[in-house]
Amino acid sequence: MPSTGFVADYLVFWYVALSLAALTVIWIRRARREGATTFRVVVGNALVLVTLLSGVALSGETWFRYGYDATDSYGLTMTNWAWFRRHFTVNRFGLRDWEWRMEKAAGVERIAFLGDSFAGGYGVADPDDRFPDRVGRALASRQPGTTEVWNAGGVGWSTADEFTWLREFQPTARFDRVVLAYCLNDSDDLLTAAERFDRESVPRMTVINPWQSFLFDFLWFRTRMTRDARVDGYFDWVTRAYEDDDIWSRQEQRIRALGAYCGEAGIALDVVVFPLFNSWGGDYPFDPAHDRVVAAFESTGARVLDLRASYEGIAGSDLVVNRYDAHPNERAHGLAADAIIERFFSD
Repeated sequence: MPSTGFVADYLVFWYVALSLAALTVIWIRRARREGATTFRVVVGNALVLVTLLSGVALSGETWFRYGYDATDSYGLTMTNWAWFRRHFTVNRFGLRDWEWRMEKAAGVERIAFLGDSFAGGYGVADPDDRFPDRVGRALASRQPGTTEVWNAGGVGWSTADEFTWLREFQPTARFDRVVLAYCLNDSDDLLTAAERFDRESVPRMTVINPWQSFLFDFLWFRTRMTRDARVDGYFDWVTRAYEDDDIWSRQEQRIRALGAYCGEAGIALDVVVFPLFNSWGGDYPFDPAHDRVVAAFESTGARVLDLRASYEGIAGSDLVVNRYDAHPNERAHGLAADAIIERFFSD
């Protein structure tokens, strides 16, 4: 079975295309044999057109089902789910990492890279290309066997989710250090329901069963999302999360609570603040948000690395997975890893 599945649905496209082609050939031969009337010519031309369109649809379906291998930011399309089926393998704890052992070996520094889909490598096919894995290999090459890196990057996680995970695992995992990858949408759960983007609320295509065609599902969302106010204004709402004093106050309390917990548990807390790459450039609108986040974490005693300087002068389009997905690509992960090593692991 192909990695995307739905073989029977795909064969329907072949059946329709081949049937139309056969019907067209039969009709044209009959028209030539019995004489070309106006009716036969019109019907013949219509059959030729429909056959060509079915061939185009078959080609598109084949491409999006078996050739196209990319994600979208919101996890809506079937092509996105097919990508996850091909590349996103999780451990028994539901995270994209090796099978963790709870027992901690003596003399080993255990480090948790904690974050959301940025840390998890959403859109990055090879997990070895993610910044936590790159940092882990660099540390292992220096002193083999002295460090152990966990990747706790959960797709869609907020600061609350990350804090909950840490409190659940710390008593048994006993982390020595946490490197928190902070994305500016980590406070989105504090926005109102009307402002937050919920992919489950997005209507799916009804004319054609969306489960039966990768092509039409893809085209549906590419046109649908351009008219969805929640998508068009999404990053305006991210800005509001840092401009609204009430929302920011609640996020700041979570940041301080996380810092206080790490201090009480004896965990060294390092924080990496990522920019939003789809808006990255000369008129980057989130500088004030970065400044607030950095100040909040530094007030807890955490060391903070703001990655704006690491990506300065590079176009946002060169740092994202693809035009439909603003998650960091392999280049962005590599630059982040280099900056993290220099800032937090240079000694």
